[in-house]
Amino acid sequence: MMMFVSKLTWQVYKRFAARPFGELDRFQSLNPTEQRLEIARRLLAQVKHFASRGDALPEWIEAATVRNPEDLWAIWPSLPIVSKSMLNTSFEPVEMQCRFKLKGRIDSTGGSTGEPTRFFLDDAMLRASRGVHLYTRLKMGWRPGMPTIIVWGSERDIGRQSKPLHRVAHALYGDCLIPGFKIDDASVSRIIAMLRRESPVAMYGYSSLLEYIAERTLASGEQVQPKSVAVAWNGGEMLFENQVELFKRAFDFIRKTIFPLRHIPVE
Repeated sequence: MMMFVSKLTWQVYKRFAARPFGELDRFQSLNPTEQRLEIARRLLAQVKHFASRGDALPEWIEAATVRNPEDLWAIWPSLPIVSKSMLNTSFEPVEMQCRFKLKGRIDSTGGSTGEPTRFFLDDAMLRASRGVHLYTRLKMGWRPGMPTIIVWGSERDIGRQSKPLHRVAHALYGDCLIPGFKIDDASVSRIIAMLRRESPVAMYGYSSLLEYIAERTLASGEQVQPKSVAVAWNGGEMLFENQVELFKRAFDFIRKTIFPLRHIPVE
């Protein structure tokens, strides 16, 4: 029943929350010259959009005068990098949202490298981000309805997701969040129990946390059903071959080739 609910939830997500991602498959079918031109066209469109706003940097306004998208590459390295200081001053999200009547949401970094930096994500950006999120999951072998174990390390992020509405959303999507900042053998036992109950599953998290789970699973002597982890991916840290091998030993996991040149619809 929950798998059916999860599939239905992802269908709604794809239809109403995410930007269609067929263009990503089309991009992969282009040759390198065509891909370069397509990127240039999109970058120039973005430059022209931001150059038309009242808070445009002078360099953006100058770059917007380019007519041939390929000519943008010549001046691209000279465009200023938007720093944290600029985001906090020139592009302060609350002021920017009110001034330009922007629709979207204000977000912030976790502050792991200093004070959190707030920024604004407009609706177009959010829809594109959700589309890519769904697209990459599908390309790596996940399917709607497949439970996903998420092992993340930020107390801020996990805490935010513990609100009742977010808990309901994660249940509907089939996501199980494991707080990585306080992971221990009890957490590993919880994951093993889930693998026995709901395999196959997808799993993702910080590389070091996935390594820890694999290591403790092997040390526990607990038997995990072969191929109980259908697909796994890392984030936030480098991934080393010894970590991959450890994970494969623990979960009898076989990596698949990702991003084949074909479109995979949400079933």
